[in-house]
Amino acid sequence: MRRSLIFAALYVAAVLALSAAGLAWRLAWERSDRDVAMLVDVRDLPSLGAADALPLLIKKGVRGIMVSELTGDDVIAGLAPVRLENAGVNASRLVPVGAADAYIDAALLKPDSVRRGSAAEFPVPIDALRRSGLVPDFAGLETASAHRLPIFYRVAPASTRFLPSSLESARRILSEYKDVALVSPSGEVAVGYPDMRPLASLIKEFKRDGAPMPTAQVEFSRQMGAAALTHLMFPHILPIHSVTNEELMSRNISRAAMLDRMVRAAVERGVRLLMMRPAPSGSAASALDEFAAEVEALAKRLTDRGFRMAWPKSSAGSRGPLAAGASALACSLVLAVSSYRFARRFANCHPSVESVPTAVKILAIAVGIAAAARFSPAMSRALGALTAAMLVTEASLIAMDGGRITNLCLGVAFAAVGGTAIAALFSEPLYTLRLAAFSGVKLTLALPPLLVILHDMKRRIHPESLTTLMSRPPLFGELFLAAGLLGLLALILFRSGNVEFIPGFEAAMRHGLEKLMVARPRSREVFIGYPCALLLFFAVKHGLWARWRELLRVGVVLGFSSVVNSFCHYHTPLAFIFLREFNGLWMGLLLGAALVLSVRFAILPLWRRVRFAAE
Repeated sequence: MRRSLIFAALYVAAVLALSAAGLAWRLAWERSDRDVAMLVDVRDLPSLGAADALPLLIKKGVRGIMVSELTGDDVIAGLAPVRLENAGVNASRLVPVGAADAYIDAALLKPDSVRRGSAAEFPVPIDALRRSGLVPDFAGLETASAHRLPIFYRVAPASTRFLPSSLESARRILSEYKDVALVSPSGEVAVGYPDMRPLASLIKEFKRDGAPMPTAQVEFSRQMGAAALTHLMFPHILPIHSVTNEELMSRNISRAAMLDRMVRAAVERGVRLLMMRPAPSGSAASALDEFAAEVEALAKRLTDRGFRMAWPKSSAGSRGPLAAGASALACSLVLAVSSYRFARRFANCHPSVESVPTAVKILAIAVGIAAAARFSPAMSRALGALTAAMLVTEASLIAMDGGRITNLCLGVAFAAVGGTAIAALFSEPLYTLRLAAFSGVKLTLALPPLLVILHDMKRRIHPESLTTLMSRPPLFGELFLAAGLLGLLALILFRSGNVEFIPGFEAAMRHGLEKLMVARPRSREVFIGYPCALLLFFAVKHGLWARWRELLRVGVVLGFSSVVNSFCHYHTPLAFIFLREFNGLWMGLLLGAALVLSVRFAILPLWRRVRFAAE
């Protein structure tokens, strides 16, 4: 036993030391990356009904402004001092309303456009210009420059015919307006799609404060071409979170919930730009005060969490090859040890490493796996997925050994140590900026329950072996529960990574937990994993439900899959992940204890009375 403890301590020390080397860059970046900027759209300012709206918002915490290139529809809507009108068959004309020479000059960049007096004419009908970028919003750009605000400039869509002129117009804006600090395409289809290289090359021509001009990575965007542009611009990317008024109204999201989403984006996902929009309803007299109060409240909530209200940096740098190799070795060691322990369990042997030759063999296997992963990205992704699956399996079995809460805590610790190694393996800008994602989530949910069921039948933890179970006729209750279990697993697989498939009551519950705790624990741990573990311990101690305990054991596995998957959110700060797991453990134990007490003193006595009355 003493030798086993020594080898266990060496394993933990080696994994944590190697993981620390791989995580050093990420931890340093998380400590320094504390600047968050709130932005407003220059088009929203008139709706606030006051000439001093922008200075007030700056005072409350706004640190940037979004200015978009104007399309034909924007011109028709009166957003520029020009008018778009017909100029004959298949022709249109841009006419100034007052002094609008800059707009006319910009419109003359379009192919084949000509000047007719003080107007610019196009050999295309108005409908061809409605959704295409027509002229820059010079008024908005001047407003931002007058207040020395960083500008988030959005280039409107353009047809293939107008693409060269759209890029030339954007080049002109970036050259003349030095406050432009961020560029991104607007509209449903990015300008230049499907070839985003011309726009990326244009943005890369310019620098701000000695660093390359970044592009915006709009969260949850479905814009065609956005993903290609962010890959071309990597690592010069700034994530931005935005909630449109249409989304607020269609999904019935309150303003308070919207602010909570902004805080979550910054705290949990590393988003450093937050797009704020005033409420679409309300009188002009109160709109500014209400919006300014929201901006001030959000700024206070962020500063209370250690953020600074300032324009963020875009480049996160990178880690060296030694750090990458150390993290690969840490993850390989977790995979080798977890697989060895499971194989020993399956062979009905003690799972601990108890000899030096065995430890040396495990280390040699881990070194070989790590070497292969370093020279093959596909092998590295496979290493992460397999490590997560085997880690969940072994952590679950450790937690269920002995039927004690101490074993449950040991299982959580084993999962946390291994999860740290997985986090280290993928802690590089490509993953932390979400241009690549962990590819083993489905495997982590599906494979461990199967392995645990096979283990339990082989070890006769379940009363019947797999051969016996398959050779006899199935019981109706077993079929019913199996169908329910498969349905639950399918639902969990479908919901993984699916933020839209969440019922209203669960969204409200999540919101409440987020207000109560800094880091909300994950639902599968709190409501399935830990309560199932305590109920399993109770059932084993009192000799209950021998045929049905496997359902509880699978519930424990699903909970531990959530624990490990938390470490695969590479854009989430590690300190936040550990706090989330701690909150999940104590809250899950409390709920599990309440469940056991309910079963012990209410459900079982009631069940006995019902059975007695029936008999």
